[in-house]
Amino acid sequence: MLDARSPLGLDVRFERDSVVLSEAGGFTLTQVAGDDKVLKKALGKLPAKVGAVVEHEARSIFRVGAKQFWVLGKNLSASEGIYVTPLSSGRTRILLEGPRAR
Repeated sequence: MLDARSPLGLDVRFERDSVVLSEAGGFTLTQVAGDDKVLKKALGKLPAKVGAVVEHEARSIFRVGAKQFWVLGKNLSASEGIYVTPLSSGRTRILLEGPRAR
């Protein structure tokens, strides 16, 4: 089994000219698919249009397609009519900070 590691390399913090680039870890991203009625029961409020996002119960829910959502935050388990694919290990969030960062 391969070990998970940052795509930024071993040193995940770079500083130059008052700008710091680092990895913002510790997040859970899951793709969820299923009928809107079933998903609404499990997630609560759902975004109406592709590209829209809704904040609900410590989750950010993004509609990425018909009957498909990305959920950032608390995990959701697969159940009858809900299909779950973990995406966290295939994604990296980059944090840019410092006095010269915009």
